[in-house]
Amino acid sequence: MRRGLISGLTIVALATAGCSGVGGGGGDGPVEITFSHWALTAPPFDQFTEVMADFNASQDEYVVKPENIPYKDYHRTVYTQAGAGEGPTMISVDSSELAQAVDSGLAEDITAEIEMPSDLSQYEASLEVDGARHAVTFTRHPYAMLVNTAMLEEIDAEIPETYNDFVDIAQEWTDAPDTYGFAFRHTTADTNGWWLDMSNWIHGAGGYWSDESGPTLDTPEVAEGISRMKEFLDSGIIPEGTDAPTYRRLFWEGKIPLLFESLAFSGIFAAQSEDLAESIEVRKHPFAEDSYVSSNNPVFVNASASDEEKAGAIAFLNYMLSDDVQEEMVDSLAGSLVSSDLEFSEATFENNPWLRGWEADNSGLDFTPPGVGPEFQNFRKVILDQMERVFAGEVSVEDGLAQAQEDAEATLE
Repeated sequence: MRRGLISGLTIVALATAGCSGVGGGGGDGPVEITFSHWALTAPPFDQFTEVMADFNASQDEYVVKPENIPYKDYHRTVYTQAGAGEGPTMISVDSSELAQAVDSGLAEDITAEIEMPSDLSQYEASLEVDGARHAVTFTRHPYAMLVNTAMLEEIDAEIPETYNDFVDIAQEWTDAPDTYGFAFRHTTADTNGWWLDMSNWIHGAGGYWSDESGPTLDTPEVAEGISRMKEFLDSGIIPEGTDAPTYRRLFWEGKIPLLFESLAFSGIFAAQSEDLAESIEVRKHPFAEDSYVSSNNPVFVNASASDEEKAGAIAFLNYMLSDDVQEEMVDSLAGSLVSSDLEFSEATFENNPWLRGWEADNSGLDFTPPGVGPEFQNFRKVILDQMERVFAGEVSVEDGLAQAQEDAEATLE
């Protein structure tokens, strides 16, 4: 039997999964349904409201409305609401949170009603488990290297294609506290962010957190990825203790030349600075391995919704998954990918020229490791607890990973 803390939200959900619907059905006129996310009022996700508007105009049975909830308390809020028989009709979540929703009975089984595109992304295909589907992809966010080419020109450097070139540029631009060569999250104050950043580095070294048989932490490849990050921290190349909003501001102010971020941030940065819009470019990470992390956002139908609302949610999701709308989303969401395995079109590049350097492919690894399932939060915690000790210099990389391996195995027993 698996060990670890069981979330209070899970208990609430299990106790109340049979509650009545979320409301919005009945009476005259179209049935109101809602779609929740944490960034529907900010670029590029605000463009998704156009998809909602087009759906509303295409028929008169349902009206879909956006429901924006701040990210800080987003998952706790929507899961508590859903567990109480309330909340949005359609709930978009971080991929790491989906297993809990399915395990707790919060996510409706939509296998029979959903109409999937023919050419699925690797992540979308993974959402069907043992022939059952409880979610579809809203957006996928591949992580890439964002480059301020104007800063590279100042030191006569080309965009780095190898790890050694990447290190050389980062070192040359480091003149703390005025400028730094790079930045990444490295404390438990930003658990999701630190996990994403570490995942990029260990995948780049050829390592993985786990496979279907269990944790794979005590390997030379994982140790190489963690060691590289620690070297950047110890040498002062990154601003120690700085959070993501701060170092992202430093990037668009021209004080950091290189970042690993999701593709969507390239458009956000370009919108914040005319100079950066002219000089920003996107490339794959400068690692020997091509593997990269994709931060994915699936969406599920609230099992507590009324039958009318569930029917409306299915109608909207089928509309969203249609070929034309999938292409529209790729073109309008500025670097976000979707359910279908689509490449960026010329329209995408015209609106976002910095994306031309990205080779869109289907190899992005979800940041939720395989074989972990609903134990992901506990699995991640025991690893980050040890990595915090490693980064603080309390234990060696090898000893920290060995203990993390032992703790992670115990978590998944």
